[in-house]
Amino acid sequence: MDKAKAALTAAKFTWDAAGNLVAPDGTAVPHFRLRYKGNQTRTDTCNEFARQMKALGITVDVSTSDSLGKLIAQKGDAYQWDLILFAWVGAPFVSGNVSNYQSLPAGATDPGNNDGWYSNADVDALLAKASAETDYDKAVVLYNQADKIISTDAYTLPLYQKATLLAYKNTLVNVRDNTTQWGATYNVGQWGIKAAS
Repeated sequence: MDKAKAALTAAKFTWDAAGNLVAPDGTAVPHFRLRYKGNQTRTDTCNEFARQMKALGITVDVSTSDSLGKLIAQKGDAYQWDLILFAWVGAPFVSGNVSNYQSLPAGATDPGNNDGWYSNADVDALLAKASAETDYDKAVVLYNQADKIISTDAYTLPLYQKATLLAYKNTLVNVRDNTTQWGATYNVGQWGIKAAS
């Protein structure tokens, strides 16, 4: 919290007598609308986020949505949210989530996987080059360059990695987690019975 307050102070933000954050131009920082759909973990996460933002003088109004897909697809003046919490399970391939960050064609009415309508020409160029690269190591370098730009743009903010639990007999070997959509069975062909000691 101290580092966050120091960063805001360095950026010329101040606080009024009631503890509300004030922008460098003297205007009050508006409320943010945080939307989500889901379970108790997401409810708790949103409420904790709002609590911590309140300590910084930022009000976050939390509410649920029955149709997160329609909510995410909104753009421009139709937005009913400023922040949105949802999960995205990564694909097992290095290029699996490219469509999340590619600019949409002119006139697009549906964001597909690019839920925030993100657009950056440099990212587009790197992703196109990486997707066409046949050398895996060279492609990884290009994807990492694109990832650095995406992170700097703060398009998405990973809050946490959801915990997973694996239960299996202790006589099995080579069972391990995999955080992609394949899950723990990604290497089922390598599972085996532990040798007798």
